[in-house]
Amino acid sequence: MNNLSTKDLNRLRSQAKIIMNRVEIFIETYLLEAPPDENLINETLQEIIKATNSLTTAASKMKTAETAHKLNG
Repeated sequence: MNNLSTKDLNRLRSQAKIIMNRVEIFIETYLLEAPPDENLINETLQEIIKATNSLTTAASKMKTAETAHKLNG
């Protein structure tokens, strides 16, 4: 994946930052909270999962596009 455009790399970086921020918030706030707010924890975990899925999908599409480009020429 060394032929990714700057735009593609920036998208991946952005998604990675979202995931890292959500995980940090989750660890620092929700896991240390007593008693924990289960609804808030579940919502945050859903956001983390959504961001992770977006990143995985984006990376998969980019890799597929790169492979197709290599096969075509």
